[in-house]
Amino acid sequence: MSDQDDIWVAGKVNAVLELFELNSDISLVVTDCKVVDNSLNDIYPSYFKIRNSSSGFIKNLYKGGFHGCCMCFNKKVLNKSLPFPNNIPMHDWWIGLVAEMEGQTFFLDKPYLLYRRHGFNASSASENSTNSLFVMLKVDLYFLCI
Repeated sequence: MSDQDDIWVAGKVNAVLELFELNSDISLVVTDCKVVDNSLNDIYPSYFKIRNSSSGFIKNLYKGGFHGCCMCFNKKVLNKSLPFPNNIPMHDWWIGLVAEMEGQTFFLDKPYLLYRRHGFNASSASENSTNSLFVMLKVDLYFLCI
């Protein structure tokens, strides 16, 4: 779930697998990332800091800290997440919220990805990006009904 020009930092897979092995209650791990420009110069040294990312269902329902290219989750979360509902605004947000309900999420405060931002990205990243009130209410109602 990342753009083809994002760069994984060495050790990412081992660090995440180690967390899953150490704690079987963890259902999803999110690593931090550096937001960089096309020349790999830092734009933001921590995605977690600009999004105020951390665990918590209500917190992430309001403003998701889940970033698909930085996520790893277990099979239970995968099975509960699929198929994606038609009305979700972002699939990584959906998976993260499902993980919050199914187990424990862990936010690893180490950047294991260089998240390249330029005019041709498939997704957007902004310190001010939020969902419209209407979309948030629709998703809130959806979760109340499941």
